Amino acid sequence: MTLEEIYDDIDFICQTKSDPLSYPETDKLRNVNRWYHKAQELIIDNMNDWYFQGEYAVCDLVKDQEEYIFPSDILKLDRVEINYTGGESDWTVAKPVPVERIKYPLSNKDEVYTKTSPIFFLPDTLSIAIRPKPDNNIAKGLKIYYQKDIKELSEKTDKPSLAEPFHRILSLGASLDYVIANQILEKRNTIKSELNELLDRLVVYYSHRNITSKARIIPRFSDYK
Repeated sequence: MTLEEIYDDIDFICQTKSDPLSYPETDKLRNVNRWYHKAQELIIDNMNDWYFQGEYAVCDLVKDQEEYIFPSDILKLDRVEINYTGGESDWTVAKPVPVERIKYPLSNKDEVYTKTSPIFFLPDTLSIAIRPKPDNNIAKGLKIYYQKDIKELSEKTDKPSLAEPFHRILSLGASLDYVIANQILEKRNTIKSELNELLDRLVVYYSHRNITSKARIIPRFSDYK
């Protein structure tokens, strides 16, 4: 369904086609995108063995540099791999360590961790830091696997990234918001029941899927080399 078709479905469910001002498109869009995010959150919270909106991003390692910026669309970080040599089979999985558990001063030059057992930590919400730092510049030596955030719908030709059978979650959810706000109790239970059924099916469906594609990350300070 396109966004325009979602709007039409909302009007059909709520019987608002003849009175567009009763449910303005600005309100519909806000509620549709809110349910779009809810659907994404539900998928991610219930899936353990695959990535919804899965991406892997690669970056050149820069000598003596520890910090690299995340892609702008990252939602959840899943895995980090580092290649300190450039060899095809020299990838090592980095272990996540909360920064408060790192016992030694991060400003020290001496490395405690080794290239065979690297770690990563998150100095902020925008970047990743790795230890040990690379000794050399290595092309495409850092790879992260992550789940990207959805792109909100805005144009009437836009389509949600959910599988087609579950697009109606957005129109049903936005319709539920409308009937609750307007206290149309005779429609509320019917809409809620159909919505919950679709949400249950959504979880079952996506638990059997696996999606991976490719993106880019960049060194935090690469512009200042």
